[in-house]
Amino acid sequence: KEFLRDLEERYKGNQIRIERAKKNLPFGSLLSIDDTTVPVTEDAVATTAAPEKHKMKPGHWIVALLMSFGVLYAGNSIGTFLSTLIDTLRGKETSGIVADALAMSSPLFSFIAAVIIAPILEELIFRSFIINRTRAYGEKTAVLFSALLFGLYHGNIQQFFYAFGLGLLFGFIYVRTGKVRYTVFLHMVILRRSRLMQMLRVQLLISAAVRSIGRLQNLCMAQILRLEQVTQNSMRILI
Repeated sequence: KEFLRDLEERYKGNQIRIERAKKNLPFGSLLSIDDTTVPVTEDAVATTAAPEKHKMKPGHWIVALLMSFGVLYAGNSIGTFLSTLIDTLRGKETSGIVADALAMSSPLFSFIAAVIIAPILEELIFRSFIINRTRAYGEKTAVLFSALLFGLYHGNIQQFFYAFGLGLLFGFIYVRTGKVRYTVFLHMVILRRSRLMQMLRVQLLISAAVRSIGRLQNLCMAQILRLEQVTQNSMRILI
């Protein structure tokens, strides 16, 4: 009761701020301990609520996209190298739960799940939900914790590094803008490009395999014709 009275007196006239503070503050760490009440400061309220909303300028979007792709490719290179090294030492291939589930699905479903559904759910959970509830321990700690969980969520070392790096970048953008739709959009753009590149690589591999099969077929036909010609010549000599 003393905590709520102090809160209402401190933010008198700003009912929205009061209700937000009541909803998000970690009461266990701020209420009285051994009859000693810890004072509620404005910084404590500010760091436990959602970040203040700010718009991103066009220049910020360009920088964010360039940084996102840089983190994606750098992290993927590190993860691929370490994953290949571990697979070589273990003698078997390591795969992830999420990647396996998408690989077993149809191309259309996997595209929708990876490019549309996943960015929305992941940003709501790892950026909005987790960061909002851990900002009381500091924004840097909240962003780092969210990025670490985001990397571990992917379930394999190959994806961990770029997921962790993107988690740091998206977390920074979220705490600076307060708008999760910005990170959702960036997430969709990156996954769409990487998914299309993956589909393009698959198509190129299929085309290369078809061309190789065609060349092998032509080679076999040439060998068969040559063998028939040798057989006919041998028959003529015997006759």
